[in-house]
Amino acid sequence: MTLYYDETNNIRKLHIESNGLNIDEPQIFVLGGIIIEDESKLSLSIEELKKSINLQKSAKEIKRKHVAKGNIIDILNSPKTTSFFNWLDTNHILIHYINVDLLYYSVVDIIDSLILNSSTIYIPLNLDLKNLLYELILINKAEILEIFHKYEYPNISPDNTTPFIINLKNCLFQENESFIELKKNYDANYFHFIFHTLNGLFKDTDVHAPLAFLTNEKSFLLVDSFEHFYVTRLSLYQNAIHILDEEKSLNKELIKSCVGNTEFKFVPSHTCDFVQISDVVVGILGKFFSYINKMNLPYNINFQSELNSVGTNNLKLLCKLLLLSEERDIKFLCNVLSSKSLENFRSIINNTKVLL
Repeated sequence: MTLYYDETNNIRKLHIESNGLNIDEPQIFVLGGIIIEDESKLSLSIEELKKSINLQKSAKEIKRKHVAKGNIIDILNSPKTTSFFNWLDTNHILIHYINVDLLYYSVVDIIDSLILNSSTIYIPLNLDLKNLLYELILINKAEILEIFHKYEYPNISPDNTTPFIINLKNCLFQENESFIELKKNYDANYFHFIFHTLNGLFKDTDVHAPLAFLTNEKSFLLVDSFEHFYVTRLSLYQNAIHILDEEKSLNKELIKSCVGNTEFKFVPSHTCDFVQISDVVVGILGKFFSYINKMNLPYNINFQSELNSVGTNNLKLLCKLLLLSEERDIKFLCNVLSSKSLENFRSIINNTKVLL
């Protein structure tokens, strides 16, 4: 089994500045691509794929822009996307990925630290609490980032633990207009319960105890590098071969030291057709998950209503490819997203699954 990789939305670093984030709205990072088990059994060739998407002979390699440009709606509404998905489907090619909401990933340690300093009764609601914290941060983002900058998050010194928690709590639990809109996206009883549970966690935590997961870190630096996401994926399938698009910013020696005898290599994309196809796959997934993630904001997006007949069919094909991959091995799909985003994703998948 050979896993081919490319990535999208790698912003190199995410850090807090005096006026916000260095990247105001980071898109969903995706590392992944396709899985080839036996190249000799592919029924459609790469040349047939190129012909189906009308790739010009002058093009040195296949890129997502050759299939479709624009947002996920534009991509799904493109007939060339149909050709691309059909080529994957006919060849029984599976998809693998890890996606990461970088802001969510950067703030969830707050919940883990608070639980450690309060009570284990909050552990079963860990993901629900992280989701609500994240949503409340989104609707109070500018104020929260000011607090983060003031206390050098994620490196909260012991002397600053108490004021950090108090200021954070006061900001999160203000019932402003955005908060009222946010509540509309949830079942009233569920939201009431989780909101008061999160409030209770802030009250129960020992404000004088150091925040275990938010000390001895680099001040202001939320995401330092992306090597650990590569290590996570390579370590999962140590008996497979991993072929990845060349990425100069990565510390390859560090990756090698962490994955033992796992066979992997980085190659220039123009030398490997399957890495090029992975570029298209992760490009589409990056747009897909970034779009889904915006459903977390205090308004709803009716995803399917924006698709034409071609787009509706392409969404079915995408969901089919993802479901077949997940059925083969649940670890092929790894989502580092808030529970609300996962719920949105599953809702789209399940609603489309009925139509397959």
